[in-house]
Amino acid sequence: MNLRLLLRSVQQLPRGLLLGFSLAISLLVALGELSYQNIEHQAEAASWVEHAHQVTEKLGDIFTVMQDADNAVRSFVLTGLEPALQPFSSAQQSLPGRLEAMREMVRDNPVQLMNLKALTVDIDQRMAQARDRVQQRRELGTGALDARYITPVALRLMENVRNDVATMTGAEGQLLSKRLRQLKVTRDRSLVLQTLGGIVSLALLFAVFAGLVQQILRAQRAEQEARRSNTQLEDANNEMRAFSYSVAHDLRAPLRAIDGFARVIVEDHEKELPEAGRRALGRITHNVATMAQIIDDLLSLSKISYQPLHVGKVEMNELVRTVYHELAEAQGGRVVECALGDLPPASGDSNLLREVWVNLIGNALKFTREREHASIEIGGNVAGPEFATYFIRDNGAGFDMQYANKLFGAFQRLHRPTEFEGTGIGLALVQRIIHRHGGTIWAEGQENAGARFAFTLPEWNPQ
Repeated sequence: MNLRLLLRSVQQLPRGLLLGFSLAISLLVALGELSYQNIEHQAEAASWVEHAHQVTEKLGDIFTVMQDADNAVRSFVLTGLEPALQPFSSAQQSLPGRLEAMREMVRDNPVQLMNLKALTVDIDQRMAQARDRVQQRRELGTGALDARYITPVALRLMENVRNDVATMTGAEGQLLSKRLRQLKVTRDRSLVLQTLGGIVSLALLFAVFAGLVQQILRAQRAEQEARRSNTQLEDANNEMRAFSYSVAHDLRAPLRAIDGFARVIVEDHEKELPEAGRRALGRITHNVATMAQIIDDLLSLSKISYQPLHVGKVEMNELVRTVYHELAEAQGGRVVECALGDLPPASGDSNLLREVWVNLIGNALKFTREREHASIEIGGNVAGPEFATYFIRDNGAGFDMQYANKLFGAFQRLHRPTEFEGTGIGLALVQRIIHRHGGTIWAEGQENAGARFAFTLPEWNPQ
C-alpha cells in the first residue's frame, strides 16, 4: 500500500473515534457528577439509619437503667441491705447525662422532643418516689413493709416510663423504616448509575483500544515503508505533522464547545443554579482545561519523535542562565539559592535542549516552593570520551526511589495533583530529547530530602 494513502487513512480514522471519545467524556462527566450526588445522598441516608438505631439503643439503655434502679429499691426495702442500692445510686448519677444525650440526638424532631419531655418527667417522679421509699426504709426499718406504706405509685410510674420508651421507640421505628426505604432507593439508583458508567467506560476503552491497535499496526507498516528511502521518510514526517494537527483540531473543537456552553450557563443562569450545579460546571471547566493541557503535552511529546535535529554547539552556561532567570522571574519575588557551576558545551539542538532545562529547572523550582530555604545546584563535567555529564540538584519534596522507574513515563506522577500541578509529561519529554541526542538520563532522590537529575550529551568537538 502507498505510504501516503496509508497515513491518510490513519488520519481519517481518529475523526470519528475522537468525536466518540469527546461524547463519551461528556457522558462520563455527567454520570460522575450524578454518581457523586447520589453517593452523598446515600451516605446521608445511611447516617440517618444509623442514627435511628442509636436512638433506639440508647432508649433501651435508659429503660434498663431504670429497671435496675427500680429492682434495687425493691430489694433494699425488702432486705435493708445498703449494697443492694448500688444500681439505684448509679442510675441517679447517669440518668441526667443519658437524658441530655438523648435530647441532643432528637433535637431536630419536635415530636420526639415532646415524648422525651414526658419520659423525663416520669423518670424524675419515679426517682423522687424511690428516694422517699428508701428514706422510709432507713427510718422505719422493717416497719416500712407495713401495708399502709405500700402504694401502687411506683408501679404506675414505671409503667409510664415503659410506655414513654415504647412510644419513642415506635416513632424511631417508623423513621427507621422510612429511612431504610430511602437508603434502598439511593443504593438502587447508585447501582444503575455505576452499571451505566461501567458500560460507557468499557465501550470507550474498547473503541479507543481498537482504534489504537489499528493505528499501531498501521504505524508499524508505515515505519517499515518509511525505512526504504529518505524521500519516503520525509513524506511520512509531513503526513504525521498533518495528522497531529488534525488530532489536536478535532479533539479541541468539542472541548471548546463543552467549555463554552458551560461558561454560558454560568454567566447567564448562575443565580438560578443551585450550589451543586455551580460546582458541577466548575468541575467541567476545570477538567476541560486539564484535557486541553494534556493534548498540548501529548503533541509536544509526539513531535519530538519526528522533529529534525539541528545540531550545533550549545553553550550550556549561557543557555542555563537564561532559562533560570526567565523562570525565576515568574516566582513572584520568591528567594531561591541557586549555585551554577561551569558547564561544558554540548553538541545538540539548542531549542530542544532548552526544553530539557526548562522542564528540569521548572521542576526544581516547583518542588522546592514549600521549603523556607530553597536551594538548587546545577553543574557538569566532561564524563569521558565524547560525552559530557550535567546535573541539577534541589532540596525539595524528593521522591521514593522504589518508584524511580516511573519518573520518565508519560502521565506518571509521584505526587498528588493537589500538592503540585502538572500533567506528568515533562520528564517523558526530557528523556525523549536526551535519547534523540544519543544520551542517557537518570535520577536519584529521597522523600522530603530533594532530588538529583543527571544526563549525558555528546561533547562539542569542533573537529
